[in-house]
Formats: sequence, C-alpha cells, structure tokens
Amino acid sequence: MISTRRNCICSFLVNVCVSMFYTVLKSFGSLNVFLKSRKLGDNMHEEIEISTEYIALGQFIKLANILESGGMVKAFLQDEGVLVNNEREHRRGRKLYAGDIVELEGIGSYKVIKA
Repeated sequence: MISTRRNCICSFLVNVCVSMFYTVLKSFGSLNVFLKSRKLGDNMHEEIEISTEYIALGQFIKLANILESGGMVKAFLQDEGVLVNNEREHRRGRKLYAGDIVELEGIGSYKVIKA
C-alpha cells in the first residue's frame, strides 16, 4: 500500500517537474529553438516505421525523437497540438495507422509506415 502511494506521488512530481520545465523553455523561447533545429525541408515527410497495427500519437512523438519524455509530449499537445492528416489534434491517445501524416508546425512532417 505504501509502495503504491509512493509510486503515485513520485509519478505526480515527475509530471509536475516536466510540465514546469516545458513552461520555462517555452517562456524563454528555448523550446522553439530546440524544435526548429529538427525542421526538415518543405514537402518532405520523414518516415517513421511501426511494427504494430497502430501507435498512439504520444508514443509516436517519442518514437520519432521529437520530444524526449511523456510529460513533455503531454504539455506540448495540450498547448500546441499537431496536425494529423490536416486535422488539429490534441489527444495523446489518438491512434495512428500506416499512411497517416503527422505535422508539427515549425518542426516537420512525419509519415507512419508499417514495417
């Protein structure tokens, strides 16, 4: 019981710290510099291969090495969102299938492909 409570508290504190880190980076403009350094050429889609039928949007963003942690992905999607097949999306759990295009403004465009 105590171990479970400790894990919940630790998980909460990690999410709070990551969210604060994201907010600080964003407020100083450092996040935009970091994200823009990953931008690809126009009209190009970097292909990201998945081995399953689908992948959640949050997991896809981590798999593509766009953001490093789930907390940063959560905060980014809540604040900015992404375009999935030209539709604005803020849900981490959005299922992506082979052929879907994920666009992050100022960063790049990624295409989901099946392995």
